Amino acid sequence: MDNFALEELKKSYRLTNGYPELDAQLAGWGKPGTRTHGKIKDVEEEFDSYQLKTGKKWDTRNRCRHGFDAILELLEGKKNPIYLELGAELGGSAEDILETFEDATVISIDTWPAVNITAWPELKDITTEPYYGPFSIYSNRLFKYKERIIPIKGYTIHGLKIVHDFGIEPDLIYVDAHHEYPNVWVDIYQCYSLFPNAII
Repeated sequence: MDNFALEELKKSYRLTNGYPELDAQLAGWGKPGTRTHGKIKDVEEEFDSYQLKTGKKWDTRNRCRHGFDAILELLEGKKNPIYLELGAELGGSAEDILETFEDATVISIDTWPAVNITAWPELKDITTEPYYGPFSIYSNRLFKYKERIIPIKGYTIHGLKIVHDFGIEPDLIYVDAHHEYPNVWVDIYQCYSLFPNAII
């Protein structure tokens, strides 16, 4: 792996703002009395789109994490691992990787649309304010890791080509952007085409 290429990519795509003013608002995230009140790390599990679609609350306290646990196992023992994720939203998976592996670099590719936050209605008051949205929360959440996080804002097919053109070889690619079969297929095909040695 060419460390120079990775550093060059960081120069072009990096977190520049931490949005600390969001902290007070995020501290009130979630419903008072629930286990996720004020806990950004757990809120993805509490307010899932399942509830919006069905009107029923999905108890996710024991939600299976075998898939992501497998990712942690696959990266275990790798020196300076590069984790590339397609779909980052609020930065939960990236945070897990950065906390678990002190020498890891995370590359996130996402469009981070300004108001696409329907899965978490509790955030509506925050994300509708000027300049705030999923990327602001992602940035604030991961700013302390700014030397090891590379956010590429754009469509997955373009972001993958950017990473490839910089000569970077990720160790593992986590595909979690689109959720419709044709788009997922394109993402996986592009990953295999550009990074045949990566774990996908």
